Amino acid sequence: MPDILCTSGGVIDGSFEWVHDLPRFSWSGDQVGDQLGGVMSVAFTRLWDRSLEMSAILREAALDIAIKRVADALAVRGPYP
Repeated sequence: MPDILCTSGGVIDGSFEWVHDLPRFSWSGDQVGDQLGGVMSVAFTRLWDRSLEMSAILREAALDIAIKRVADALAVRGPYP
C-alpha cells in the first residue's frame, strides 16, 4: 500500500476535526469512522483502478494521480502567488 494513501487517512481525519471545531460542532467516533471509511474506500478504488489501467504498481499509480491533480489545479487556478 502506498504511503501517500496510508498517511492521507490521518490528514483527512485532521481536516474533519478542524472543520467541525470551527462552529463548535462535533461528530461521534462512529460518525468520523463512517465518513473516513467512505473517503478512503473511494480513494483506494480509484487508486486500484488506475494501477490496473497503467499496469503499474500502486505507488506509481498514486504518483500518477497526484501529478494529474496538481496539473489540473494549475490549469484551473494558475500558479499560487
